[in-house]
Amino acid sequence: MKSDGLEIKMNKRIVSIICAAVLAMGTIGGCGTKSKERENESGNKESSNNEVSMMIFEGANAPFSEDWLAVKMIEENADVKLNVQSIPSSDQATKTQAVFNSGDIPDIVTKTFPTASYALSGLLLPISDYVDKLPNYQKYLKENNLEKYMENQRMADGKYYMLPAKAKDVIIQDHQWIIRKDVLDKNNLPMPTTLEELLDVAVKLKEIYPNSTPISNRFNTANIMAGIAGGFNTIAGWTLGDGMFYDEKQDNWVFAPTTDNWKQFVTYARELYASGALDPEFSTQDSAVFEQRIAKGEVFIAYDWAANCKKFNQEGAAFDEDFHMVAMTPPEGLEGEYALQWNGPWEQAWVLPATVAEQDNFDAVLRMIDWLYSDEAMVAMTFGEEGTTYEIVDGKKKFLDETVKYDADYGLFENNLCVRLDTEYYNSTLPQEVLDVYETCAENDYVPKPNPASPLTVEEVDEVSVMSSTLVDYVNSSLEGFIFGTMPLENWDTFVKECESKGSKQLEELYNEAWARK
Repeated sequence: MKSDGLEIKMNKRIVSIICAAVLAMGTIGGCGTKSKERENESGNKESSNNEVSMMIFEGANAPFSEDWLAVKMIEENADVKLNVQSIPSSDQATKTQAVFNSGDIPDIVTKTFPTASYALSGLLLPISDYVDKLPNYQKYLKENNLEKYMENQRMADGKYYMLPAKAKDVIIQDHQWIIRKDVLDKNNLPMPTTLEELLDVAVKLKEIYPNSTPISNRFNTANIMAGIAGGFNTIAGWTLGDGMFYDEKQDNWVFAPTTDNWKQFVTYARELYASGALDPEFSTQDSAVFEQRIAKGEVFIAYDWAANCKKFNQEGAAFDEDFHMVAMTPPEGLEGEYALQWNGPWEQAWVLPATVAEQDNFDAVLRMIDWLYSDEAMVAMTFGEEGTTYEIVDGKKKFLDETVKYDADYGLFENNLCVRLDTEYYNSTLPQEVLDVYETCAENDYVPKPNPASPLTVEEVDEVSVMSSTLVDYVNSSLEGFIFGTMPLENWDTFVKECESKGSKQLEELYNEAWARK
């Protein structure tokens, strides 16, 4: 890829993956802020037009607390009162759709990407119409050259409906290939630089350590296959969405699973598995088991967060004092592509209901959002409060030794509250060798490009949704069939014809007709 590859065109390739969770979500009502009144300590009524309702999704390791330092800092600095409804992340897929369908939506819904069907139907607030009221937000985008990313979030009506959350000042490719460097050195094996070399090294490790599964995975097929597919300039797993892929060279849309690139990707994945290099449990393995097996030296290579190298090295030292896992420079695949899935300048998104613009608390909502994009809030939501959670050492911010559970104890670095990350966080918490890989990816544009923004109208989105549901299910099951050998690669043509019978050609026609209107 050339350097202009960083000019990311956000679209359905990434958005549809994450938005599938939004569309699948289910029941909570009565949470919108309608300029209600509340009683003060003396029993008198006072206006609540500074009250902001939020629906957040908490992780098991960091359950929401009203006593969080992050909550206190938001309320004091933005002059708002937060009314938070916290939903377990495990229930997000069953709780949110009913809220959207009911129309009674909180002022802010975190960790949620907008779908065209909700946005273009008038349910969501077009954020792009209100950027003049968000000076800190504008400043943040401009100073970090991120305006182009938001421009590419615009939907068929020319507007965008999301606020980037847990956003970075630079593109950091968090998900990387990680490998036991000490094991490579011990056995005089080279650091892999291509997908073929990765396969060769893994096969040799299997020969040396027959009881091992050299390459393993967590989060089922979708995780590792998304990374491998990036090396073949195609999409799979997390990045598959509805299967549609923008071919930049041809300036048209194709159904990715029926392309030659996808066939090459599948062929490689099959070889990886058939050789014994890929863990037979890669599609079902529990995260805890995955991490235990890495620590015990049963797994040497994985596609995971590069930051976990630090954790794995600490845990692995209990079994092998030489244990040293590092992030690899991404292995090169087909035609200068790299085995990675896209990681853009943000991890999550926030959305607002269209009705919030008519509420008495709208100014408070905007004021809070804009403060969160300020430089001050960036530090506060990432590191907390100087002297309480962090200190300055040699001019750099550093968490205090007692600030261990900064998310659970203080609400810091939270997808639900932190819209903008202090890049210094990475410098303060990660090994330099991981930071070097991040920098290499950014400098050399190893990051895959997502599709452009969806050109579809609401009606077309609904049509695609119906058409692609069965088709994508078939593709995903076929992918595992190809990998495990239950569907021979000789059946490729049959697979393509079956995709066509399920509507892949109609999808291509629909997308390209919509694209021609832009």
